[in-house]
Amino acid sequence: MSNPSHMDKTKTRTWVMVLYPEDPSHQNCISLLKQSGYDFACILHDKDTWDEDESPDHAPGDPKKPHWHVVLKVKSPRYRKPLAEEFDIKPQCFEPCRDVKKALLYLVHDGYDTKFQYDVNDVFGPLSSQLETLLMCDNEGERVIEIVHMIDQSPGLCTYREILLKACRAGLYGDFRKLGAGVRYLLDEHNDEIKNELVSDRKPTAGAYEKAISQAEFTGFVCGCESRKKGVQNL
Repeated sequence: MSNPSHMDKTKTRTWVMVLYPEDPSHQNCISLLKQSGYDFACILHDKDTWDEDESPDHAPGDPKKPHWHVVLKVKSPRYRKPLAEEFDIKPQCFEPCRDVKKALLYLVHDGYDTKFQYDVNDVFGPLSSQLETLLMCDNEGERVIEIVHMIDQSPGLCTYREILLKACRAGLYGDFRKLGAGVRYLLDEHNDEIKNELVSDRKPTAGAYEKAISQAEFTGFVCGCESRKKGVQNL
């Protein structure tokens, strides 16, 4: 456990909590998380056991008390004491989260082979989708390949906006941002290939026509959505 006085001076947007169903205030905290629109992921660990070096008071394999693990992201950096007051629980329940990725993976014990492996479907909260993405693609290089495939598999001419939206939906925005100008190079490469296929001297292939038609339908769909001012949520 971190030094409490040090944590009182820590101001951050990301926190982890361990809560217990037997505590009514902790139960209320979970209810508040569910009802008030917080950005979090949570799971009940009810199959954990003590490891050999964890506690001299427990034998290896003894069951631990059921407890919730929570990863919480707030809109702006907060100190733990006022945050605890907001949830009406003790400040000691909060610890700063230095690595959201690792904290999310720990919810299901991914990477901890000696611990019980929980099902990702048992995790609830808005951040559970981010965990699912991490489990599908827990390697930066593989995540970049996913973005490349998004571009390669796009029908017809592909826009920067289209790939940005797809990357955000897939939880890959961080990797998209890191690629920087590389995304535009990939898009130019993809679009040049489509253009060359369509304007070549030989008769365009059926596949090229299908791509052009599909892109025309997509462009019309985008224009229709924008004209109705419904924004990106309709894309």
